[in-house]
Amino acid sequence: MTRPRARLIVPQRHALSLLLLAPLTGCSVRLIQPYDDAIEKTVSDFYEDFVRFTAVTGRTRGTYADHRDFYDKWQPKLTTLTARAVTANPSGRCPSSETFGGLLPQGVTAARSAATPAGVSADSAAAGDCTAQLLQLLEDQFADFAKFHEAQGALGLPPHARAPTELVLTSARAVLYVELAKKQGK
Repeated sequence: MTRPRARLIVPQRHALSLLLLAPLTGCSVRLIQPYDDAIEKTVSDFYEDFVRFTAVTGRTRGTYADHRDFYDKWQPKLTTLTARAVTANPSGRCPSSETFGGLLPQGVTAARSAATPAGVSADSAAAGDCTAQLLQLLEDQFADFAKFHEAQGALGLPPHARAPTELVLTSARAVLYVELAKKQGK
């Protein structure tokens, strides 16, 4: 005695959906780029060098001209990391409400807008996922920090000038937060 076969009855309106979805089984959609150890390592190295740089420069009151090599070293590295992140996921997006564990209370879009000079649209340069946008923010804030240091002239970096330093460090921590979350699969 043979058993009757079970039959899948699909309403006609759903049949087309099933036909379109069948080739996609086994495919995955990538919403964010995967963990990148080069980004984590380079931003960690930058963070350590920047903390050391600001501590020493704050004590010695070194001028921008005295430390131009530090900026010449890190500005191209940050630009390269940003390009790497954008290239890995150029059509990625970052939700404007993401606060990265409270590191950027107002979200990445508002932070980038606040860091962008008047008359320039932050969205025009916003490409890639959260990592790319956070790297762009870090790059912009590091450039602003260099301008601040240069504008101090003979004063150098006063030890009490914590706000410009913290802006750069907060952005670096946000990049690390995202990369470590990716590494842990969160």
